[in-house]
Parts: sequence; structure tokens; C-alpha cells
Amino acid sequence: MSCYRIAAFGIVAAIMASVFSGCSRDGESTVSPSNTTVSDTSQTEVTVKPEYAAKYTLSNENADEITHRVYDLICDNYGTYMFSCQQESTWMGSPDYEMDYILETTGRLPAMRGLDFMNSDFDGVVERSKAWWDKGGLVTICWHTGINGYGYQESKDDVPDFDKLLTEGTPEHEAMIANWDKAAAALAELRDSGVPVLWRPFHEFDGGWFWWGKGGGENFIRLWQMMYDRYTNEFGLTNLIWVLGYSGEVKDGWYPGDDYCDIIGSDTYDNSTHVKAWNKLQNITDSGKPLTFHECGKVPRVEMFERDGCLWSWFMIWHTDYIKGNNKKVLNNVYNHEKVITLDELPDLASYKAGDKITQIAASEMGSEQEEISMQQYEKIMTELPPEGIFDRQDGVIYPDFQKYTYYSQTAERESRVNVLLPPDYSEDKEYPVLYVLHGYYDNEDWMARDIVGLSEMLSNLYASGEAQEMIVVCPYIFVSKELEWCTGMNLENSLCYDNFINDLTTDLMPFIESTFSVAKGRENTAITGFSMGGRESLFIGFQRPELFGYIGAVAPAPGLTPVPGSADHPGQMQAEKMRFKDNAPYLLLISCSDSDGVVGTYPKSYHKALTINETEHIWNEIPGTGHDHTSVKPHLYNFCRMIFNN
Repeated sequence: MSCYRIAAFGIVAAIMASVFSGCSRDGESTVSPSNTTVSDTSQTEVTVKPEYAAKYTLSNENADEITHRVYDLICDNYGTYMFSCQQESTWMGSPDYEMDYILETTGRLPAMRGLDFMNSDFDGVVERSKAWWDKGGLVTICWHTGINGYGYQESKDDVPDFDKLLTEGTPEHEAMIANWDKAAAALAELRDSGVPVLWRPFHEFDGGWFWWGKGGGENFIRLWQMMYDRYTNEFGLTNLIWVLGYSGEVKDGWYPGDDYCDIIGSDTYDNSTHVKAWNKLQNITDSGKPLTFHECGKVPRVEMFERDGCLWSWFMIWHTDYIKGNNKKVLNNVYNHEKVITLDELPDLASYKAGDKITQIAASEMGSEQEEISMQQYEKIMTELPPEGIFDRQDGVIYPDFQKYTYYSQTAERESRVNVLLPPDYSEDKEYPVLYVLHGYYDNEDWMARDIVGLSEMLSNLYASGEAQEMIVVCPYIFVSKELEWCTGMNLENSLCYDNFINDLTTDLMPFIESTFSVAKGRENTAITGFSMGGRESLFIGFQRPELFGYIGAVAPAPGLTPVPGSADHPGQMQAEKMRFKDNAPYLLLISCSDSDGVVGTYPKSYHKALTINETEHIWNEIPGTGHDHTSVKPHLYNFCRMIFNN
């Protein structure tokens, strides 16, 4: 992969069960270890001893026994489980920098370690590969190298003459081969130590940014086959499982053939499940070879892979900032998911037989149960403004529409309207938490559901990146009156109709939502927020019914929650000193407001001051450069939706 590059791509169709029928099979083939030593770095004789009946066929029929066992393990679990994998770095003070971070965050270690021969680190990679294998783990190695050696920069800067490079006897060819042979010697050392390697050379070849992809598909195929033949037939590297790693585009005309690879993959850094590439890879060959997500940045939640029908054989998160850029809760959930295999769950690889079962270890057995998230921890993930693109539609992400419903309001004695947004993969077999989002003065149930607010786009993008829990979003009409059908003026009479929404909500709307949809009940699964008058009401409801709402928010809350001196229209719903929780304090109380709101002025800040005086724990978020409109609503919703339902 390009260490700093981001690729892009797309979406899924239904995947037939036959996709997971496994790797290439020829009944049961008999294979064995080579039982040889390398006396000459260019020639090795391989002696085959029939000892293990492999279920799946490797491209190298002389692959040694332990390598066949590992391949059987991967093929057996393909389509049912995903192996976890992490790429290491070697320049962050410790080669275990990423592994230590994952262990600290999740209580687990990855099943597979990714290494790189970059900068001719042959001895170091061999040493760390042996150590990881001895811990019971799997090893995959890539190689950022120039034509004649060195590292990442040369791998991108070199521009070869492929006619000379692929012609035996030319200086260019001989120099390249000399570099290859250094890696071959290191791989031979691993072979002689009994360490199988998922070997991933020339990755992202069809992207064109590395030298090995700059000559087009035909030259790449010759290059790949040349290395395969040399490593397999001249060096006798019987410990290699050949991994062909496309870029995110998966271009046609680059496949070297079924006889030259064992696993096919693609990568991306767009935080999706990479299902578009999955679908393209299905058409590369009908051999049934496993597919791998050989590099990614942020790994999505496992439920997203299941929804898209692409349970890759493994996913590998890239190093340093990429692994640390993952949402910690999502990373913890992925590593402790029943569909993800970690180091502690791998069987004894030396004795594994096709068909053996993986033993899943529950998160509680690992001692990785998470403590309740504090308000201070929520505050650490706050942003002033949402990241660019979070409200835009992206390839590979499903964006549902709001649907309008009516329910009978006993409080208003008439039918009332509500917009409901279900998550993309909504199922009656699963229960979902509920977020109630309240509109402002003079508005209705459609205001928060408008395209300019972008709730569907934002939430689906957060679901795809694993930064938010899937939820049901409810946007009701909050003007509740038996006499008036809609707001007729900004006065006490109309304001009291908004204040009446608390009765409609608890008596009529919440029962309707819970009887109509698959809802997870309880305050830990129920949130409320609102804008302007809706923000005032969400705060009031939160203080009045804390046993119902575990997460409370407000953006630009209107005056009148507490008495406004000298105003007959705002006698106050409660006294400022009552803005505290005796019991059932919320997991989250977030108040946001523009730093220059010309409509509600300083009233939101007055609520913040009252809460501070009352020592009521909350988060105050002043949003720069926004107004009393969607420009302040969107940053608030972005922060609030990432925080809720995480306890």
C-alpha cells in the first residue's frame, strides 16, 4: 500500500452462499513438509513425504505440511469468520507499538501480524515473524522496495524499462533479481524454522503508483509469474501462501492466473466494508479462492460486513495513525465480536486439521468489559465543526428516507404527524435505541427531516465508519393543543402548547413508536434533543422525566425554560435552582449554541451558567461561525449522535 494514500469505492448486492464454498479443491490431496535445508541460495531439492491430507489445494503442490494446515484453516473459516490482522511499524519506539495499543484498547491481540521487508529489514522481519508464530499467530509479509532495493520512496519513484527489466541477462534484470534473492533468503530462513508466510508482494499493482504497476497489466503478470517461478522452483519456498493484492479499483487485465496465487484481495481507506471491490473480485476467477481486505484505515463494525455480504478472510488495519484513528469503542467491539478471530482464539496451528472448530472466547473471559463512559470522556471526542464530507452521500453507503406516520394523540384529541428514520439495515429481529429530535417555533415535523439538515446522510456515514450506534430517529410535531392545530403567534398561549408536548410524548408518541417498531427500551436506549423551542422542550423533558431519557441535548435552546425577568410570555417552566438531578442523572447532557446567535441571544449560556452553579454535570459547546439555523444544528447533531447509546 501507499503508506499515506487513500483509495475509494462502493456498494453491495446480495451474495449467494456459493461465494463461501471455499478455496480451490480437488477432493483431498496429500502433501508434506519439504524436510530440506538450503545449501545453495538458488537451488533447493524438495522431498515430499505424504503425512497430511489437505482439504484445499494450494498453487504450489509441494507446499509443506504446516503451510497446508494454515491454508485449510483460512479456507475452512472463510465466509463464517474474519481473522483480525494488524500491520506493524518499526519507528515508534517499539515494533509492538500497534499491538500494545490494540491490547490496551480491546483486551485482545490480532490473529495475524503484518510485516514489511521495507528498507531491507530482512533480519528484523524474520526475527519478529518467528516470535509471532511462536505466540501462536499468523504472519503476512509485504515489501515496499525499489527495483534494486531500499524502501517506500523508491517503490514509488522508480520508473523501470520493462523490456530490459524482464529480459534475462540485462543489467536491469540482474539487479532486480539480486534484490529479490535477499528476500528469498529471509523467506527460506522462515521456511526452515517452520513458519508459513502469507506472502503479499507487489501490492496495489493495478493502482499504478508503485514501480511494479507502471508497465501495465501484461508486464505485471510477467513480473509476478517470474517471482513466483523463482521463489517456488529455484528457492523451494514451500512455506508461502501467495496473496494477490489489488488496489481499491480492481482493474481487469492484471490477473496472473489461478496457478500463481492462493488468495485474492483489495484494499481501501474510505472506511467502508469495501463491498464494491468484493463484487469485482468475485468475477476475477471462478476458482473459489478466499478474498481478503488486505489493508484498511478504519474498520467498520462487523454488522456492516454482514449486511453487505462480505465477510473477508481477514482485514488488516494499517499502522500508526491509521489504527489510532479508529473509534475505540468500535475497535473494541470488532475485536470482541463472535465473527472475528483473535490471537487467543487460534487453534494449535501445527496440529490443525481441516474441519476443526474455532473456540470463541467471550469478552468477559478476557477481562475486557468496559466501564461506563463519563461525561469527560464524551467531551474529549467533541469537535467544533463536523468533518468535511460527513453530510455528503458516498459510494457504498445506503441512505434511507424519512417516512411519515400518523398516530392518535389523546393529549391533543386529534391525529398527529411524525417522521421516522430507520437505520439502513433495519430488522424486526433486532431492537434499536430511539432518538427524539424536536423542531423549533413555528416549524413542524418536517424541519429536522429536511435535506439541508442531512440527518440521513450523516447517520449512515457514521454507521458505515462505526462511529455511531444504529438508531431509530423520530421527528415529531411538538405543538400540542386541543384548540389550536398550529402555532398562531409567539406568545404565552402558543408557548404553553409546546410545553404540552411532554404529555403527548409520554402518553401517546412513545407508546406508538414502541408498538410500531422494534425498539430497545430503557433510559439507556432513549435520547432526546431539539433546536430552539425544541431545545428548550428537550431540556425541560429531560429534567422532568430523567427516568425515561439517558441522553439529553439542546442546540440554541429558547428562552423560557427558567423565568425571564419582566416577561409575561416567559414565566419559566422551572426555577434555575431546580436544574439538577436528584436521581437518574443522564449519561450525557449536551448544550450547544452558535457564538453569534441573534435570535436566542445569551439564553443558552444562562442555562449553562445555572447548571454550573448547581454543579450539574454537562457539556457546553459554543459553535463558531454559525447562526440560528441548520448551520448550528448540524454540528450539534454530529457530536450528539456520536456520543449517545454508548453506555
